[in-house]
Amino acid sequence: MGPKKSNQVNQANMDKFIDKEVGVGEVADLQEPPGWAKTLLSEVREIRTAITNLNTHVEEKITMVEGKLESTKKQLEEKIEELEFNSRKYNLLLWGLGKTTSEDCQDRVNAFMKSELGFDREFDMAACHPVRGDTVMIRFVRMCDRESVLKRGSKLKGKKFSLKTDLPPRLRRIRAELRSEAKQRREDGKVVRVVERGKGVYLQEKQGNMWKTL
Repeated sequence: MGPKKSNQVNQANMDKFIDKEVGVGEVADLQEPPGWAKTLLSEVREIRTAITNLNTHVEEKITMVEGKLESTKKQLEEKIEELEFNSRKYNLLLWGLGKTTSEDCQDRVNAFMKSELGFDREFDMAACHPVRGDTVMIRFVRMCDRESVLKRGSKLKGKKFSLKTDLPPRLRRIRAELRSEAKQRREDGKVVRVVERGKGVYLQEKQGNMWKTL
């Protein structure tokens, strides 16, 4: 057998052995691989291991980055909500006043405060204007004024008017859900209330002389 023929046989054997190792085909006529094939297969295994390790490393990095992004997103959302909460904390929202304009809004609100809430004075307002439908946003200069008006909101029970704090969207949704739950619990004979404390909204049930947060 000449050198050319021998090289062709070696190449064929190498191809068959590699095919068998990687699962490409069946090899029936190859028993013990020669040295060069063992070396090649060892290198192939090392490459495979390196690729597997690299893939695992990349997946771990992706998972870590995704976790950091999610954490950063949550922190930003919390910071935005905190800023929005602080920007709204001097506000009250009033429903039922009817159609108003920016020009007559403050006069009508002060008239409402006197006729419906029993105040004998006018309040200093940083802003007072319609925001949507018949809803009016009232921004007080002093927090004590806002609290005084809010405390008298119970006088509006059974009337067409409604007075609420101005909360960020997420807390507004929570408040609506808790009010719905409170209504159901009252129908079941429970004594419950929805309270706002700090930067949260909570549902409480009266048990004896105590209010328990649910």
